[in-house]
Amino acid sequence: MDISRSFFNEYERIKKSILINQPFRRGATMESRSADFIISDRSKLESGLEINEKLIQYLWGEQLLKGVSLRTLNGESLRIIFPGIWNLTGGPDFRQAQLQIDGKTIVGDIEIHCYASGWQQHRHDYDPQYNQVILHVAFWNDRKEKFIYNTAGQKVHQLILSPWLRKKYEEFDRLLSGDLFYQIGPDKIGVGGMQFGGVGQCYTYFLNPRFMTGIKYFLNLAGQVRLFQKMKKFQDKREVMILPGGNGANKENTSVSPAESYDLLLYQGITEALGYKNNRLAFLELAGRLPYRMLQKIVDFFPSELKPAVVQSVLLRASGLLPAGSEPARTGKSNGPRTYSSETGSYLANLKIIIEQFKKMPALIFSGLKKQKTLIPWSFTGVRPANFPPRRIAGLGYLLARCWAGKGLTGEFLGIFETAELKMINEKIFRLFCPDNDDYWHRHSTFGSKKFKNKTVLIGHDLVDIILINIVVPILLLYAKKNGQDKLAQKLLAYYTGTFPLSDNYLTVFMNHRLMGNNKKLIKQLVPAAGQQQGLLQIFYDFCDKGYESCRQCGFLVWLRGHQRQLS
Repeated sequence: MDISRSFFNEYERIKKSILINQPFRRGATMESRSADFIISDRSKLESGLEINEKLIQYLWGEQLLKGVSLRTLNGESLRIIFPGIWNLTGGPDFRQAQLQIDGKTIVGDIEIHCYASGWQQHRHDYDPQYNQVILHVAFWNDRKEKFIYNTAGQKVHQLILSPWLRKKYEEFDRLLSGDLFYQIGPDKIGVGGMQFGGVGQCYTYFLNPRFMTGIKYFLNLAGQVRLFQKMKKFQDKREVMILPGGNGANKENTSVSPAESYDLLLYQGITEALGYKNNRLAFLELAGRLPYRMLQKIVDFFPSELKPAVVQSVLLRASGLLPAGSEPARTGKSNGPRTYSSETGSYLANLKIIIEQFKKMPALIFSGLKKQKTLIPWSFTGVRPANFPPRRIAGLGYLLARCWAGKGLTGEFLGIFETAELKMINEKIFRLFCPDNDDYWHRHSTFGSKKFKNKTVLIGHDLVDIILINIVVPILLLYAKKNGQDKLAQKLLAYYTGTFPLSDNYLTVFMNHRLMGNNKKLIKQLVPAAGQQQGLLQIFYDFCDKGYESCRQCGFLVWLRGHQRQLS
């Protein structure tokens, strides 16, 4: 039986059975009601609980504002469809919120402060990370302006809570006291993993040892479904690639053969992933400007010892990141006045020599190296110097050169998975990405930047692991499925369900807290590997992200309750 179909069928059967007759859906709202009492400008509740940003985040995230007829500071009606995902990493407090302002539905981020002036005080108006904020929420208003502005000069609506929360302080306390917020302890807000305020109602089931087997089963099932969904996404891309007569997916003049389609999928997927969140689209644009087949033909024109430098030269030239003067001057004059250190000058001189050799290539290949009129929009803001685009591009160059010197992109990854022990796969693939040599980019972030004190890898372990789980394993699983290699498929699944979890992002941090109260021992038991961690993400998108009112009608909670009845 097709293992991917069996996973899908079982998971969908469970999901459909627990979502039948669910009365609440995203966008449903309680009947609006007016309020009773005014809250004055005080910093503490009667219980002594301080009104700080974490408490306001709790009010917003737990949807305790449901039922209050809200208006923005400029008087437009405001309806909270989905409050968003609590974010513990840098940037806005909530991601992917869905609101309706003056009847218009918008999706974006939410930023929260005690006072409206916090937006300027924290300099968010100078930080592009906050350009997706659609609502600024503050408890008190200490500004005259109705709107705040982002770095693009766009207006952002504001909501001031104090006029709308017209309950006495003691009633406000009582509103909070019935939730697990108080079971955790109000003193824990803002400390360690308790930054979310309250855990989900499924938390008590996760704590119960009787549910351990069932929850493990569901997490494994959800993780495998997530893997096969990714595989299906690459399968759809591949089907377009191999259509007769060419296609737009790889921007080449001819269709891709079934065999080389896996190389192209890996090339596009890995290149895009190297951009992470800030430069994902920029790296995807780079892959589009330098199609895989053309790039390989260019590199094949040079001897093997020059291939790594050639790939870097071609990629950096196409990226638009080469400084002026790096290419042969058309007028015989210098293209740029800037002077560099001897080390940077030597590196640029070597690139210039290689680029001059491009003219000796056949016209058909050289034509593909024409400069683009539009620049790729690279972003360096909010990116650590070690992760700057030139270093990622250099790392991609080494990966491609090493794979082309061996069995090819797909062949090298296949060879590792087919022959290496499971516990050695990560290290072997990391070595494929990260050469042992110490070149210019191992100690620089940009051309002419201050030199790093120590050699720094071009692509770190964390990113390599992300690429493995999200790109390499799904594509190789597709390869195994199409070629009837069941043994390879089973090893890929064993790796997926047995390798260490990826580094946490704001979604996994949210789920670890929401479902397991950030209990380290419990997390280790239930999420020991990447497969179960991916299952957490699948559960988030299938259940937690559906806008259920404070978990009360969540389908996953319904399943847990049903499992409880089976055990009793």
